[in-house]
Amino acid sequence: MIARFFSWVRENRRAAYDLIGLFLITIITYYFFGLFNITEAFFALTRKIEGLQIDELILFSATLLPFYLAIFAIRRWSESAKRLRQANTDSLTGLFNRRKGREIIEREIRRAVRYDRPLSIIMLDLDHFKDINDRNGHLAGDRVLRSVAQTLQDQMRNTDILMRWGGEEFIVISVETEEVEARRLAERLRAALVASPPQNNVRPTGSFGITQLQDDDTFDSFLRRVDDKLYEAKSSGRNKVV
Repeated sequence: MIARFFSWVRENRRAAYDLIGLFLITIITYYFFGLFNITEAFFALTRKIEGLQIDELILFSATLLPFYLAIFAIRRWSESAKRLRQANTDSLTGLFNRRKGREIIEREIRRAVRYDRPLSIIMLDLDHFKDINDRNGHLAGDRVLRSVAQTLQDQMRNTDILMRWGGEEFIVISVETEEVEARRLAERLRAALVASPPQNNVRPTGSFGITQLQDDDTFDSFLRRVDDKLYEAKSSGRNKVV
């Protein structure tokens, strides 16, 4: 939870700086109110002005200002978070999009190399998806993609990261995972697609490629190898894991 919070702060630095600055200003304001007895000074001043009774108003205004600024900063933070989600999320499936996916993969590669930990990747492509669009239309194809995304998401472990890589292609990043374990996950995903309820009389299947990060891998070599495995699954009959 704490790690996710700080990750979020890094991605929303401007809004986070606003809130931190506002928090510090509020603390300093109330510190000086107490240090110099400003509240008592307000009361003493207003008592001399008979009939106006503005002491409560001044104190209320001085107290209200930091809270007003806090609400303003929180709204700005919320808007910034919403824009960030829109930039990082595929609007159709709600999964991470390719832009955010690349960032995640590069981050996990660096982490795996630094700590000498296993990292595996699964790439899957829906079989004959163009035929689904041609026969039933693109709206039906969209419903199939949303259904597939939900089916896959239901099979994910807490540490797995699912993203839509583009079109009918998806990627799963399996951190702390050897290839043999990633293969079991891929087989479970493949079986879940086969067993899923049909959409528009269509029950899609998928072809899966798997690979594990190697010592000399870069982002490009890692993705190229899993893409080759996916092509092998496609060319050898589809609806299989390679």
